[in-house]
Parts: sequence; structure tokens; C-alpha cells
Amino acid sequence: MVSYLQSREAPLPSALSISGLLIHCAQVVHGWLVTSMRAPEFIPVEDYPQISAEIGIHGMYPPDAFPEDDSLQEILGVFDRVVEFIDHAAAEIDLDAELPNNPPWLPDDAALTGRWVWLHLITEVARHAGHADLIREALDGQKAEELNEQVDGGERA
Repeated sequence: MVSYLQSREAPLPSALSISGLLIHCAQVVHGWLVTSMRAPEFIPVEDYPQISAEIGIHGMYPPDAFPEDDSLQEILGVFDRVVEFIDHAAAEIDLDAELPNNPPWLPDDAALTGRWVWLHLITEVARHAGHADLIREALDGQKAEELNEQVDGGERA
């Protein structure tokens, strides 16, 4: 629980980067969707690097890391491939199918389904989009109102 004093702190910057968040989100979304599509097949943890390689990621990355040799264009390409993959996965995932894979951060008896995966991905990506927005604001100094004005055809304030 956050205390009153903690709620007033602004502790950024962090080790998170936009590139790291893009790779992490791409990896998480693709991995969960592949897991859901293959249900009820069990996928060993050792197979996930190969699953990530299918979209052009060679390695496993937490949100505060990314492939150092990849350009921003390559990272955006990976993310775009995952976005395209979502339509394909949506047509194949049975919302009620139970997944045999249980991540270590959930109880062993948790019942994961295709529906749970979609809801988890919505919250995961939304949370990291918020992280990315904080980083972007720290980098360019623009507030949401300024960005909205630009999108609506206005000038930067």
C-alpha cells in the first residue's frame, strides 16, 4: 500500500525505455497468444526463445532491456508483426480452452483460459503504455493536452 507521503513522490527516471517496453510487450503478447492457440498442449519454458524468434526477437527481455544491436526500425517491425498476428490469433483462440501452462507468479491451481489471456494482455499492454507515456513525456516534455492538440491539427504550444 502506498503511503500518503509516497503518493506525493515523483521517483522517475527508471531503467525502463520505450524500446524495452516495445520488445517486452511484443514478446509477452506473442508468447501468450501462441500458448493460447496451442492449448491444451503444454509448452516448456525452454521453447519460448524459439517462439520469440518467430517474430524476430532473439532472446528473452524484461521491460527494462532490449536487443542492443537492433535499430528502432527493427524494434518497431517486431511490434508491427505482433499487431498483425493478433487478428490471426483472435480467429483461432477458444476463449474457454484451458491452458496447461501456469506462470510462476500465479498459484499452481489457477485456471487459465483463452479469455483470461485476452484480459491479461489488455491490462499488461495498458500498464506498459502508461510507462511509455511517462518516458515520452520525460523525453519531449509534452503533456497529453499538447499531443491531443497536434493530433487535432493544432500547433505545438
